[in-house]
Amino acid sequence: MRLRLSLLPILVLGFVGVAYPTNALATTSPGVVVAWDDDEDDSDTNFGDDFDDSFFSDENEEEKIERFEDADTPEEEGPEDDENWEDTSETPVDGDFFEDEEGDAEDVEIGGPGEDTADIYRKFLNNMEDLGPDEEIISWEQYLQKYPNSLFRAKIEARIDDISDEQFSERLTRNEGGLVDAGQAELEFTTPLLLESIDPRTKLRAGFEWGYPAYINLLLDYEKQLQRDLSVHGGIRNRYTGWNAEAGVRYAFIKSARMQALVTGIFDIHLNTNPVFLGVRPQLGIGKRFGDSLDAQAIFGPDFELGSPVGIRWLGGANLTYHTADIVSFFAEFSSQMKHLGWDEASNGPFRFNVVTFGLKIAPKEHSISTIAASVPASYAYWGYHFGSIMGDMNYYMD
Repeated sequence: MRLRLSLLPILVLGFVGVAYPTNALATTSPGVVVAWDDDEDDSDTNFGDDFDDSFFSDENEEEKIERFEDADTPEEEGPEDDENWEDTSETPVDGDFFEDEEGDAEDVEIGGPGEDTADIYRKFLNNMEDLGPDEEIISWEQYLQKYPNSLFRAKIEARIDDISDEQFSERLTRNEGGLVDAGQAELEFTTPLLLESIDPRTKLRAGFEWGYPAYINLLLDYEKQLQRDLSVHGGIRNRYTGWNAEAGVRYAFIKSARMQALVTGIFDIHLNTNPVFLGVRPQLGIGKRFGDSLDAQAIFGPDFELGSPVGIRWLGGANLTYHTADIVSFFAEFSSQMKHLGWDEASNGPFRFNVVTFGLKIAPKEHSISTIAASVPASYAYWGYHFGSIMGDMNYYMD
């Protein structure tokens, strides 16, 4: 490289000497030296040495490349330049604005249709405090319909799931120690006194009624639960038509601990002893528990006396029981039996015997309930049953 650079001025001067005579060069530019001697060779050599060929060296080239790369690289690269970077800082979007010291929420800008803000969410949340589980679920669903792109959608859906689990998937402990879903749990609904039981359960029932002046009724009945909503029973009791041997089936079309409701069909066959006849007694019972304290039920149906002709009696009534504590309840009951016999003097119009009963239920043990009550006729046209009675019975549950 050094050799090529030393020959460069010689070639240039040689080209000029060919193109122009020596004298011309001497006259046009007196400062130009044209003489060729050994001293001028040294000057040529020095001319070549004036170039810093280290600029073209490999070491300098690497240094220039390094400076070039540094010039294109930012001094500090922000974390947001990394495509895998995530902001892990805490934000109030998850509802943390409720926990700030001053209690003020920071509004979140609405980013598009169907979005809410933190302030909207907080105000709506405050209105949920006085609502029951059903109303709260409905309200949150309406909120999501209005704000489908809510910033708090995940939090709201989790809240709805929690309420649903508490209301519909609650686990209750049964007496035998097992766990069942709340919808399948026993209602432990009130057993009425003069009406038919509408809650299919396994139980033994024994009772009495003594009416003035000369009416005695004894009752003994055993009911066996075949399924949660199906049972059969059999027993004896003295009804107003005489002593009866009875057997039948009870099936609850609706038996829901979630709704606290019962709808039960009853079909009994009974043999009356005095006078002797066979009877069929289909009835329909409806029951509802309000809150944790009040049981309400009603029952109605015909009692067919099979014979020639077929006699029909109408049976029915209602019961209200108020539970004041775990072991004490008060109840009022109305029961009716009527049969149309004609309107002549001998029959004294249609037969009816409608009774109002008041009483007290006590549950001294987990499986048993005892009842003490008194009744008076409210409306009657009858052959002489009683003008008032006292009653008592005991139900021992074995489910």
